[in-house]
Amino acid sequence: MRWSSIAVLSLGLLWVVPGLAQAPESAALAPVPGTAGQTEEAGNDLADDTAIAESESETVPRPSYPDDPFYHSEGSWEQDFADQWALRDLRVYTDVAGSFEHDRGISRQVEELTPSTDQVDQPALPGPVLVDTPDGPILVLFEPPATEQAAEADTTKTEAPVIVAVIDTGVDYLHADFAADHLWRNPNEKRDGRDDDGNGFVDDLIGWNFVDDSNNPWDHSGHGTHIIGIITACTDNGLGISAINPDAVVMPLKVGNFIGQARSSAVAGAIYYAVDNGARIINLSLGGEVVTQAERLAAQYAADNDVLIVVSAGNKGFKASSFGYPSLPDVLVVGASNLSGERAGFSNFGTEVELLAPGVDVLSLRARDTDFIALSDPLDYPQGAAIVGDDEDYYRASGTSFAAAIVSGVASRLMTLRPELTTEQVRRMLVQNAIDVGVPGVDQRSGYGRVDLLRALGADPDVFIEARISKVDLQLIDEQVLLTIIGTADADAFASARTEVIPRSEALPNDGESSQDSGIGWQLLGSALTEPVSDGRLAEVNLETLIQMTGGARSWQVRVVVAHTNGEFRESRMALALPKPPPNGGAPGE
Repeated sequence: MRWSSIAVLSLGLLWVVPGLAQAPESAALAPVPGTAGQTEEAGNDLADDTAIAESESETVPRPSYPDDPFYHSEGSWEQDFADQWALRDLRVYTDVAGSFEHDRGISRQVEELTPSTDQVDQPALPGPVLVDTPDGPILVLFEPPATEQAAEADTTKTEAPVIVAVIDTGVDYLHADFAADHLWRNPNEKRDGRDDDGNGFVDDLIGWNFVDDSNNPWDHSGHGTHIIGIITACTDNGLGISAINPDAVVMPLKVGNFIGQARSSAVAGAIYYAVDNGARIINLSLGGEVVTQAERLAAQYAADNDVLIVVSAGNKGFKASSFGYPSLPDVLVVGASNLSGERAGFSNFGTEVELLAPGVDVLSLRARDTDFIALSDPLDYPQGAAIVGDDEDYYRASGTSFAAAIVSGVASRLMTLRPELTTEQVRRMLVQNAIDVGVPGVDQRSGYGRVDLLRALGADPDVFIEARISKVDLQLIDEQVLLTIIGTADADAFASARTEVIPRSEALPNDGESSQDSGIGWQLLGSALTEPVSDGRLAEVNLETLIQMTGGARSWQVRVVVAHTNGEFRESRMALALPKPPPNGGAPGE
C-alpha cells in the first residue's frame, strides 16, 4: 500500500509518572518520564467550588450529580488530585447541573444479546442490543426502534443532537460506559448491502472505516475511543467517568491504523464525509509535518459549510505551524494546559494556537485490549501503567489530542444548550471568553487563554475584541531597515487601537536595571488607529529610531491594544530581538 503523506496521532506518546502534575518541560522532544527535579509540583489547583478539603471530607457532602464514581474520586493511580480533574477544573457540572436535558430515565448500560469473549479482534457491527427503558426493554440495531413511543418522542424533540465527527482510530462501541444512542446513525442507510443514500459508501450505518474501506470503524489502537469518551461517554449512570456533553452524538471516522498512521487521502475523505453527513464539529487530533492540498481543500470545504474543525497543536514543544494540521485554513487550534492552568511544557505554540484546555492525565475510556502509549515504546513506561480501574476499562493519557477533544466537547455542549448559535458564534464565544494565561492578552504560547464553559455560556455571541500580532516584516529601503508590525485590531464596536513597544529589561545596555528603573515605559509606535485592521499593517518604525527611543535596547516587547466602545480592551504581545553582536567586533559566526 502506498502511503501518501502519513499523519500520526498527536498524542505524542507522553507518559506522566504517577503523582506528578505534568510531563516535564524537558520532555518536549522525547517521551521521557519526569523526575522530581524536572517537573512542576501538582498541588491542588482545582476550582474552589469543586475541591473538597481533607478536613471537611466527613462533614461536607460530595455532590451527587453526575453519578459517576471517577468524577468524585481521586488518587486512583496514586496521584494527589481528582481523577477527572479536567472536568472539575472546567466547571462542566458546576452551577449548571440540572440544566442539561439528557435523558436520565434510560439506563446507559447496553447488554449484548450474543455472548462476548475476552479477546476481540474486530467484531461485526453489533446485532440487536437490549436497552432498559421505563416501559421495559427494547431492541436497538443502530436504528431508531419503529414503535409508537419512539415516534411520539421524535415529535417532541425541538432540536436534533449535535453531531461531532471524530476523525481518529475508530471507537470501541461495545464499551460498558458507552451506549449505542451516543453514536450517529445514518438516517438514509439500511443494513442491506446496498448504498441506499447514494453517497458512495455501502451500509455506512454509523460512520466509515477509511483504513479498511468498510462500514465497521472498530478501534484497534484505543486513541479514538479515548477521544470519544471525553466528549460523550455515558454520564450519570453510576458507572465510570463523566463526559463533557452526553447529549452529543459522535460520528466515528476511522483513518488511523493500529499504530496510528493515516493516509492524507483518508483524512481528506473523512472531512468531506463528516461535512456532507451533518457534522457540526470535527475533532482532528492527528499530527504530521506535511499537509496536502487535498486536506487543505477539505478543511476549506468544512469552513465554507459552517463546520468547526478542532485541531490539536501537537506535543513537541515546537511552533505549531511546523506541525501540519494547525496550518489548515479556519481551524481552531488547541494546546494543552497543566494542573496549574498554565501551558504544558510539551504543548506546541505559535500564532496559530487560540485556546488551551486540560491535557495532562486526562481520564477516559479504554478500548478493549489496547494500550496506545505502549505502542511508541516510551522510556520507563511499564506496560499497562496507564490503565485505570479494577475492570481495566479506563485509561489516562496526556497530550494536546485530549485538550482538543475537551474543546470539541465544550463547543458541542454550547451548541446543545444554545442551539440558535452559528458555528462562528460558538467559536467566537469560546476564544473571546477564555481565561487569560501567562503573558497578558493574546500571546503565542497560550493564545486567548484557557477555555471556560460558564464564561462562554453567558457571553453575547456578537461581541468581540480581536487583538493579534501575527508577524513582523523587515524591509531594507534606502539603506535603512524598516520594521512593519502585521496583525489584527478589530471589534464589533471598534473604538481605537495603538501599537506600543517597551525594551526587555535584559536588553538595556546598562547594569541590568529594569525598564521601569530606567524610566522607559511603553511607547507609541506611529499613531493610534481609528479604523479596524484585519491581518494588515498595525505600525511601522525605522530600526535605528526604535533603538534610539528605547535607550539602545536590542530586544523588545511589542503589543497592540484594542479598545471597544464599551470601555473594555484586549491586547496581544510579541517579543522581538536582534542577533547579538559578535564578540570583539568579529563577523557573525566567529
